[in-house]
Amino acid sequence: MLVLLLLLSVLPYILCVIAINRKLSGTRAFVLILRSTIFLGAIKAAAIGLIAFLARRGTDAGMVASWYFALLLFPENFVGPMATTASTAAAIQTAVLAILFSFLWGTLLVAFVKVGRRLKGPARLSLMVWLVAGPVLQVSAADTALPRKSTKLIIKITQDKKLWFFGTGVTTPSGFTSGATQVTLTASGRTTGTFKWDVVAGADKVKLEGGGASITKTDDNTLNVTSVAPSVSKSDVSIRLTYGAATATKKLEVRAPKSFTPVTTADAAAGLTCTADGDVGWRSGIVYTVNDNVGGVVPNVPVNETIGQKTSVETNNWGVPAPFATGTDGNAQFFDLVCVTGISFTPQPQVPGNPLSSRLIDKVGQAWFVGSTTPGVGIRVQSDNAARFIDHGRHVDITSP
Repeated sequence: MLVLLLLLSVLPYILCVIAINRKLSGTRAFVLILRSTIFLGAIKAAAIGLIAFLARRGTDAGMVASWYFALLLFPENFVGPMATTASTAAAIQTAVLAILFSFLWGTLLVAFVKVGRRLKGPARLSLMVWLVAGPVLQVSAADTALPRKSTKLIIKITQDKKLWFFGTGVTTPSGFTSGATQVTLTASGRTTGTFKWDVVAGADKVKLEGGGASITKTDDNTLNVTSVAPSVSKSDVSIRLTYGAATATKKLEVRAPKSFTPVTTADAAAGLTCTADGDVGWRSGIVYTVNDNVGGVVPNVPVNETIGQKTSVETNNWGVPAPFATGTDGNAQFFDLVCVTGISFTPQPQVPGNPLSSRLIDKVGQAWFVGSTTPGVGIRVQSDNAARFIDHGRHVDITSP
C-alpha cells in the first residue's frame, strides 16, 4: 500500500517537473496537475470513509490513526477527531477537507510551475528537487513514525451455555438442554500466557475453579464457573479476565426456577382408578408453566412435590396422596393430577357437577420443587393446599417463595 500511495502522491509533482522543463504546454500542464491532485484528494476522501467504517466495527483506534496518517498525509489536527471518535461528522468533515486541500494544493503547484519556468540554473533545479523529494520524505516519515500494528491488545470472553442453579448440590438434571449448573468461559484468540480471572460482582452467586472468587491459570484460556445461588437480575455477575496489560469483563446471570403460572384446569369423571373413566369419583388436572428468575421459562426439567398436613373440613376417610414426580415439556408446562375416586370413601366423591360444588371436604398441604425427581430436592417454587371438594380439586392458598 505504501508504494501505491507513494506513486499517487508523487505523480502531481512529477508533472510539475515536466511542466517546468516545458515538456508540456502550459494549459495542458495546468489541467493535468489539477486533475491529478483532485484525483488524489478523492482517493483520500474514500479512504476516510473506509477507515471510519472499520473503526465503527471495533478496529483499534491506534491502528485507525496509523492508517489515517499514512493515507492522508495530513497534519495531526485534521486526524485527531476522526481517529479517536470515528464519528460520521468527523469523517465527512475530514473528507471534504481532503478534497479542498488537494484542489488548493493543485492550484499552488500550478503557481510553482509558472515561477519555475522563469527560474534558471540552480534555482530551477532546487525547486524541482523539492517538488519530488518532499512527498517521498513525507510518506516515509508517516510510515516509520506510526505503528504498523495495533499496540492495544483486545481480548474477548465467550460463554459456552447459560448458567443455571437448581439448589445446593444439585447438578444439571438429566435431559435438561437449556444450560447447565457449570459453564466454561474462554478467552478467545489466546491459548498461552497467564490468565487471571476474578469475580468482581456476584461472588455470592458463582464460584470459580478451586472454589474461590479468583484464580490464575497458565497456558490455559478456559475457566469453569459453577452456580451457587440464583441471580436477582440479568447480568448481575461480572467476571474479569486480566491478560498482560489487557482486561475483559464478562457479564452473566445465574438462572433458576422461580414461579408457576397457572395455564388451565380440566375436571372429569373417574372410574375405579384415577386414570379410568367412570362415574364413581372425579379427577382434576391443573396445568402450570414454570418460570425462571430473569423473565424466561424452564422447559424439559423435572418437577417434584412433597405432601404436608391434611386438614379436614368434614369427617372423611379420604387418604393422603403419595408425593409424585413429573417434569415440564418443551413448552415448560406440567400438570398436577388431584383425584378422589372409588366406592369405599366417606363421603362418596361425585362426578363433576355443572356448576361445580362448593362443598369442601379437606385440604392437603403441598410443596413443589424444580430440578430433581427426588421429593424435596431442587428449588422450592410454590407451596399450596390441594383443596378437595366433593366433585373436584383445586390448588388454593398459593405462595411462591
